[in-house]
Amino acid sequence: MTNINHFTESDVEMKIILPLLKNTLPNGLGLEDYHIQTKASLKKILIDKGTSQKLYYPDFAITILGVPLLIVEVKKPNENLDEAYRQACLYANEINREFPKNVNPCQLVIASDGNRLFAGTSDTSTPEFKIDKINWINTNLDFDNFLNTFNYNRLETNARNFRSKIRTDAKFKNPINLLGGKNIRNLESSNSFGENISIQYRHLFNPKLEIEKKDIVINAYVKLNKVESHISPIDNIIRQRIFNNDGILISNFENPSEIINKFDNPKTLNNQVLLLIGSVGSGKSTFTTYLKEVALDQQIRDTTHWINLNLNDAPVNKEEIYKWIKKSIIDNIKNNFNDIELDSLSFILELYKEEISSLKKGVLSLFIETDTKYRELLAENLLRFQNDIDLTLEKLILRLINEKNKELVIVLDNCDKRNIEEQLLMFEVANWLKDNIKTIVFLPLRDTTYENHKYDKPLDTVVKDLIFKINPPNLEQVLSSRISYVSKLCNNNRDGFYYLSNGIKVKYPSKDEEKYLKSILSSLFNNNFFKKLISGFAGRNIRNGIEIFLDFCKSGHINEAEITKIIKSQSEYVLPNHLISKVFIRGNKVYYTDSNSRIKNLFFSVPSDEIPDPFVRVSILKYLFDNRFSTDAHKNLTGYIKTDLLIKFLNALGHDENRIIEELKYFLRFNLIENESLNPDFFNKQDLITITSTGCANYEIIRNIDYLASAAEDMWYRDNILAEKIVTNLSGNGEYAHLSIQSVSLHSRNLISYLQKYYNSNFSFIVGKIIDTDFTPIDFDQVNSDIDDFDKNIKTNTRPNLSKDRDYEASVLNIQHYGMICSIVDTPFFGLLHISELPNDFLVKYSLGNTLKIKIKKFKKEHNKYDLMLI
Repeated sequence: MTNINHFTESDVEMKIILPLLKNTLPNGLGLEDYHIQTKASLKKILIDKGTSQKLYYPDFAITILGVPLLIVEVKKPNENLDEAYRQACLYANEINREFPKNVNPCQLVIASDGNRLFAGTSDTSTPEFKIDKINWINTNLDFDNFLNTFNYNRLETNARNFRSKIRTDAKFKNPINLLGGKNIRNLESSNSFGENISIQYRHLFNPKLEIEKKDIVINAYVKLNKVESHISPIDNIIRQRIFNNDGILISNFENPSEIINKFDNPKTLNNQVLLLIGSVGSGKSTFTTYLKEVALDQQIRDTTHWINLNLNDAPVNKEEIYKWIKKSIIDNIKNNFNDIELDSLSFILELYKEEISSLKKGVLSLFIETDTKYRELLAENLLRFQNDIDLTLEKLILRLINEKNKELVIVLDNCDKRNIEEQLLMFEVANWLKDNIKTIVFLPLRDTTYENHKYDKPLDTVVKDLIFKINPPNLEQVLSSRISYVSKLCNNNRDGFYYLSNGIKVKYPSKDEEKYLKSILSSLFNNNFFKKLISGFAGRNIRNGIEIFLDFCKSGHINEAEITKIIKSQSEYVLPNHLISKVFIRGNKVYYTDSNSRIKNLFFSVPSDEIPDPFVRVSILKYLFDNRFSTDAHKNLTGYIKTDLLIKFLNALGHDENRIIEELKYFLRFNLIENESLNPDFFNKQDLITITSTGCANYEIIRNIDYLASAAEDMWYRDNILAEKIVTNLSGNGEYAHLSIQSVSLHSRNLISYLQKYYNSNFSFIVGKIIDTDFTPIDFDQVNSDIDDFDKNIKTNTRPNLSKDRDYEASVLNIQHYGMICSIVDTPFFGLLHISELPNDFLVKYSLGNTLKIKIKKFKKEHNKYDLMLI
C-alpha cells in the first residue's frame, strides 16, 4: 500500500483530492472538470489582519452555474490543517464580501493533507467534519453525511437558490412578443422586381437539371481559382487540415490535369471508385459536369458514357437503395438512347441474344419456330429476362456502351447533403457498384465525412491516388460570371414585368435585370466590410453564398425608388450602407428575430433561466475569436480550444454551464463553430472546437449600428419600460419611424445602455471574484463611441428643409389604422399620410415598401415628422 506520508502537496492534489471531487457518489462529490477552478487561474486576495495579513489563494475553487460555492485547500501530509482550514474560510468570506448584503454564495470549505479531511461552513473556524482517510468509505456515517452536504446535486441547488435571489421576481419582456404573435414575426415586405429576376434566372444561379449545369459550365464557369485575401485564417487552417493529408488537390479548374491524366486510358479505371472531396456547396457537382462536358479531351468524351444519379431522390435504407440504383441506371440509359426504339422486339431480341441462343439449344429445340408453343415459351422467357433487373442492367451496359468501345462512368451526385449515416450507406453503394457492375464510380464527397471515415469501409479500400480534392471558387467571381451570362441572355430584347405598389403592371426591357444584378453585386463587394461579411457567412459553401446574394436581390427593403435609381444609373448606383445592412440583417422581414435571420442575435437569452444571460453567446464567440491563432489545445490544430476549458472559463465568469453547453450545440448546428470531429450533430465536452468564418462574421458585426438596432427588437428586457418604449417605436407611434436612421440610433443606444447596466448589476459581482481576468464580453466604451459617431453623421442632415412646392416620392414603412408612416425618398425625413388623406380602402390597397407620389403639408416639430398628402 502506498505511504502517502511521502506525498508532496501536488501528489495529494492529483491522487487524492481531485478523485474525491470528481468521482461519482458514493465515492466522491461528482463534479465535472469545468466546475473545478485551479490555483493557476485563481485570484489572489488579501486575508487576515495586522502582521498576519497576506495575499492568499487556495488550491481549488468550485463554481457551479457560474456561482462560487466551495473553497478547497490542500496541504502535504501532516501539515497544519487547522491553519489551512482557517485560511480557506478567510478567503471564502472575502469573496462573500463582494456580494450584496445577506447573499453569501461561498459558504463551504474543505481542507485536507491526504491523511485527514476537514470540512464545514466558512462562517465558523470549527469544521463540521473531521474524517481520517481510512474512513472515506460510503459505509462511514460521517463520510456519508459529508457527501450529502458537499455533493454536486446539493451544490447545484445552492447555486440555483443564489441565482434566484439575484433575479428576485423580475419579469422579462420582449418587444416583438409584445407587438404581436407569429404573424408579426413573419411579416414581410415585397420586391416583385427582384423576385421576378430570381425566378427568371434560377437555372443560372441554382441549376438543378443536368442540362442546366451543362449550360453553366459552358457559358459561366469560373476557371481560375484566385485565393481570397479576406478569407478567415481559421478557414485556411481547416483547409490545410483536410488537404495536407492524402489526396491530390486540384489547383486549376480550367485544366484539372491531375484528374484528366487519370482518364488517358479509361479502361484502367474500371471497377474503381474516384473520390472528389470538397466542402458542402464547394462546386463538386458543377466540377464533375465541367469535367465531362469541357475539360476532358473530345476523344475521351467519345469513349466514355456518363450517368449522373441524383441521390437526393434515393431511398435511405438498404432494402430499397440497391434496387433504386439499378432502376435509375436503366432509366438513365434509356433516356440517353432515346433515338433507339428500346421497346421494339428487334432490340429486345438483340439485347438478350446470348440467353435466347441458350434457350434455342435447350428447351426451344423441342419445337419448330413457327409453332405456337415455341412463340409462347419465347415470349414467356423474354418477359422473365426483362423483369430480371440485374440481367437487363448488365445487357444494356454491354450492348449500348461496352460494345461501342465506351466505358461507363457513374456519378453519385449530392451525397454530401445527407446525414452521416446516410452518407455511409452511399459509400457502401459506391463500393457495391464497383464490385458488381463494369463501371467507373465517381463519388463527390463532403470533406468532413471523408476526414471522419477514411479508415472505415468502404473508404479504406479507395486507391489513394484516386482521391481528388477541390477548394471552392471565389464567390465574387462566381456571381460575376453568372451575371455576365445574364448579360448575353438579355440581348434577346425580351421584356419583363413587375408590379408597382398600387398594383400597376410595369413592363421593362430585360437589360434592366442585368443592371439590377450588377448594382447589387458592386454594392456588396466594393465595400470591404460587406465583402468580408458575405464571404464570412458563405464560408466555403458557394451554394450558400449564391443563396445569400439572391435573398438580398429579393429583399422588399430595396424599394421602387432604389430600383429606379439602379436602372437610371446604368448599374453604377451603389446602395447606401445603411440600406445594405438592413437588407443583410433582415432579409425580407420587416422585424428582426433571431430565428428568422442567418445573422444570429448574440445577445439572445432565455427568460426562464434563473438569470437570463444576454452575454453567453457573445462571450463564447469572443473567447474563440481571441484565441483563433492559439496552438495551446493541439500544436497541429491552430485555433482549436478544448471545450471543457472554455466552459470552465466562462463558468468562472458567472455563466451557467448548462446554458453554455446549449449555446455551443446551437452554434455547431448553425456553423458558427466547428468541432474537431467535423460533425455538427455531435457534441462532446472533451472535443476541440474552433470558430468558423461564419462565427467570425457574426462576432465582427456586433459593432454595426444597424445590427445593434435590429437585435434590440428581439431582446428579453428586465427593464419593462424600455421594452414598451421600443414597441411604441416599432408600431409607428414613437418619435421616429421604425427603420429610420434616427430609430436605428435610438434603439442601438438603448440596447447598449441596457446591456451595460444589466452587466454591472447582474454579472459584474461575479466576474473577477474568483479568477484573475480582464475579459469582458463587449467593449461598451468602443460601441458607445461608434454610436456617437453615427449620431454626428445624421444630426447635421436632419433639419427640416423640404419644399411645399415640389413633388416627392415616399416609401411606406408602417401602416396603422390612423394612416401610414413613410420615408421621403432621397431625404433623411419621414412623414405621416393621415387617414384623412387616404382612400377608404388604404389598409388593403397599400403594403409595406410601396412608393407613392406625395407633397409636403407642414413639419410637426413635436412628432419630428412631416404631414404629407397624396398626389
